[in-house]
Amino acid sequence: MQNRVQSKVSGISHFFLSVGILILSLFAMTGIAMIVVQKVYGMSLESLSTFSLADATITETMALKVAQFVIALSFIIAGFVCAKTFRQHFASFTNLKTRLNPTHLILGLAMLVCLIPIVDGLVRFNSAWSFPESMTQSFTELEEKSNHTYALFLKFNTGNQFVINLLIMSVLAAVGEEIFFRGILLRVLSKWFGNIHVGVITSALIFTLVHFQPYKILPMLTLGIFLGYVYYRTKSLWIPICMHAINNAIVVVGDWSEKTGEALPIFGADFQFTELQIILSILAFAGFGFMFWKKTKDNDFSYE
Repeated sequence: MQNRVQSKVSGISHFFLSVGILILSLFAMTGIAMIVVQKVYGMSLESLSTFSLADATITETMALKVAQFVIALSFIIAGFVCAKTFRQHFASFTNLKTRLNPTHLILGLAMLVCLIPIVDGLVRFNSAWSFPESMTQSFTELEEKSNHTYALFLKFNTGNQFVINLLIMSVLAAVGEEIFFRGILLRVLSKWFGNIHVGVITSALIFTLVHFQPYKILPMLTLGIFLGYVYYRTKSLWIPICMHAINNAIVVVGDWSEKTGEALPIFGADFQFTELQIILSILAFAGFGFMFWKKTKDNDFSYE
């Protein structure tokens, strides 16, 4: 009983330390991004997301990408500092040292493909939610600002810019967010609550809230829970990193295909999966999920 109480107290303190370290890291790296953008491009950080989409130049969008690159490093830095603060080896604590199992990755990717129609349905369901009038305007503004930033980021998305967009939006974002939200927070929250399932769900909820997209809460929460359980069952952070990166890359590749005239119907703005396709995807996801569960095992995420 005493050990459980001590573990809970340790988990609570580690959680608040983790959140504090992330906030400080974001603050510091935002300051560095501000300096870099000002010195290199002669622009203010605040102005980067307010450019008119029609008039934005490649230089202005590059300034935005450089700023996002610097700020995205906050999650990796925070994860490293957290591990050191807890007196843990960074690569071991986050399970970056655990090798990627090809079978686990293939089954995980199969489930990710099945999630695409499911997420499409969740996006439509979520967007139909009605909020109190006092909240609706704020939520709409948050969503519009987020969509505008994405559009600016992807305005130039061919050639070298396509590669840059993939590296920042797909690879770096996946590595940083998985290190912090799964590698650090999931373990800390599991220690706090003494339950891996609560850790998975709570870390996914925080992951969702940090993105400030009220009309995408359900699909992002679903993705976060999915990635959390993949991590829990494989104990390799590389698998959720790969799947997170591929999920993000779909947006970049879809935009690139449209700009180069190679767009598939699935990438069209008006494309929607049918109810039958969503139902079949749920069944297929359950099937691959069962195979994944049989090929993996429960893992111990406790630590001293």
